[in-house]
Amino acid sequence: MATLCRDCFAVDSGQTENGRCPECGSPRFLSHPELFHLGIAHL
Repeated sequence: MATLCRDCFAVDSGQTENGRCPECGSPRFLSHPELFHLGIAHL
């Protein structure tokens, strides 16, 4: 599932380990199967 970190804006297409961003370790991220298909108006 697509994920986007709300703190460092890292993008990942896999599952995050232990519910944290793989780049910065933040627990604040968005996950949605169609995240990469949304336009700015959807966010």
